[in-house]
Amino acid sequence: MVLFWLCGAAVSAQAEEGVFSNFEEALEHRHEVRALRMPFRLLDSIPDVLDQFPKLEELNVANNQLQSLPASLWRCTRLKRLNVQHNRIEVLPEAIGQLTRLEYLSVSANRLTALPEALGSLLQLRELYLSQNGIKALPETIGNLQNLLLLLANSNQLKQLPPSFVQLAKVEVVDLSRNFLEVLPADWGGLKNLRLLYLGYNSIKELPWSFGKMQRLQELDVVRSGIMRMPNSLADIQRLDRVFIDNRTMPFFQNPRFEKRQQIIIGNSSTAPRQYGN
Repeated sequence: MVLFWLCGAAVSAQAEEGVFSNFEEALEHRHEVRALRMPFRLLDSIPDVLDQFPKLEELNVANNQLQSLPASLWRCTRLKRLNVQHNRIEVLPEAIGQLTRLEYLSVSANRLTALPEALGSLLQLRELYLSQNGIKALPETIGNLQNLLLLLANSNQLKQLPPSFVQLAKVEVVDLSRNFLEVLPADWGGLKNLRLLYLGYNSIKELPWSFGKMQRLQELDVVRSGIMRMPNSLADIQRLDRVFIDNRTMPFFQNPRFEKRQQIIIGNSSTAPRQYGN
């Protein structure tokens, strides 16, 4: 009797919170479902019923074996968080642009080689995780993401950035390390809120002088990025704390006013686990 009451209380509490961990129970409470969380389930498919949950705001099916996502997902227009990292997904359709309330998107560690232009329609997006795929280019529309705070696109196959990239006015953290970048956009002045920038392990020939316009930059990592000489414009960034280079790179001449604050660290990339966000 006590066990029955405890089980009933647990289900009731879950339904009240709107968080469910299996489709059977969720379908019984479809008008109460706000979050579906099913990571580490060895799922190779998802039932095409996601549009049966009119209040769905979060879907977490990370660390499964999914190769594709159901069409009903793109009709979940109240969705705010989508986590499908560590699966086997090869394609994101243009229909993702219908999720206009999305604030968090993680597709890291899949098998993506391209991104849809419709990504630029996700105007509420704040965090975008693209790491560990085979992505060859970011969409030109990425500059539309004016609320984006964090962009992780490390460990891909990027060779260049679209011109609109430097229009991400609110972005604070960018990781583009471990790609094949050769040339960077000329004017980085639009990234006025950027604090942390990681460009290590690329094939970049030089950093634009306009890096000095990013006055909120605090940490810059260019270890093994291919850069031979750092622009002296970096010396005038008062908030710059740490710059990681390797012994092949000529550092910038430090501004005497800021040299006690600015640490130029040679040979030690910032390899400690980075805390970017949730």
